[in-house]
Amino acid sequence: MKGQQLTLLLLSMCWSMAVRGQLYYFSNADSTLIGVRNAQGDTIIAPAFPLYGFHPVDSITEATIEFNVLPFGMDYDFSKPAIPMGAVYDRMGKFLYYPQFFDNGPDYWQEGLRRYAENGKIGFADRLGNKVTPPGWEFAEPFNYGYAKVYDGKLKKVTLAGGEHWTIAPKEDRDTLRFHLIDRNGQLVHPLPSQQSAKDYLFESKYYPYPFSYSAEEQSIVDSVNRIQALSLIHGLPYVPYKANRKLQFELTEHPNLYFPYYVLAGFDNQRLIDNFSVLVHQHTKAIYIIGWQYSDKPKPLHKWILNELEQGLRIERLDDSVIKRIREEVTKYKGS
Repeated sequence: MKGQQLTLLLLSMCWSMAVRGQLYYFSNADSTLIGVRNAQGDTIIAPAFPLYGFHPVDSITEATIEFNVLPFGMDYDFSKPAIPMGAVYDRMGKFLYYPQFFDNGPDYWQEGLRRYAENGKIGFADRLGNKVTPPGWEFAEPFNYGYAKVYDGKLKKVTLAGGEHWTIAPKEDRDTLRFHLIDRNGQLVHPLPSQQSAKDYLFESKYYPYPFSYSAEEQSIVDSVNRIQALSLIHGLPYVPYKANRKLQFELTEHPNLYFPYYVLAGFDNQRLIDNFSVLVHQHTKAIYIIGWQYSDKPKPLHKWILNELEQGLRIERLDDSVIKRIREEVTKYKGS
């Protein structure tokens, strides 16, 4: 009896803690501004952000709170390459950073990192809200294969034809673009004198050290995902012509945390990050799932996702017989497992 009472007490405490931790977006009286409050109705972030874009009615489950636009009335300089867009707070309501503007909204995530803008410079932050690099560059490109291309010197925006997109150029016509590669810690990385490993990063005719390192357990996870041949097969189906030797390379780019209990493995096609799906491995069960671009949908069990994608692939008319044969072999294998 005492054991049951203790169990009920612990469950009650866990439920109470979970409820206290629940956060929700809410709007002001005239539905023009949005803020955040907890399950008890206490205001965590006062409504100060225009009600722009979609904010879910379900509880906020991520490590941070994010708004898609800047606070109402905040000025910013659109003429510089480092442009703040949106705002990120911790779950206690403490401001963390302004994401870099990209594609009409806050910057996307790549390899678990995104750009942020601060005082006209750019740095990188992780999903927990940590600034993993200081804002030290005039401009930076997203991470790819463990590296990011960063620029120094005075830069300006150059609007491309059509007016929607822009690029960067030296502010002074006589100057040239100066860039470097940095690793995930923000350290400058210099090219190797020659290739040392088949997995070294080839960038603009120079080799850089293979950037990923793992514990024995992590290496086992990476190896297990790289053995799933169907992933490369599925990724290559939309391409014309289909390349039978297309082989994805998966690397671990994110680790589990309190809010997301998965290892995240990104796929690389010839060392270029693919954006159609990522692989998730649960930290405890080691069950494997697939999640779409920018986590736009819920994780899908690997087995079910592979069968669905392969069966859709059989409907593609332009595939030659050898590819169709490979698809059918994989379908048979997964239906029998």
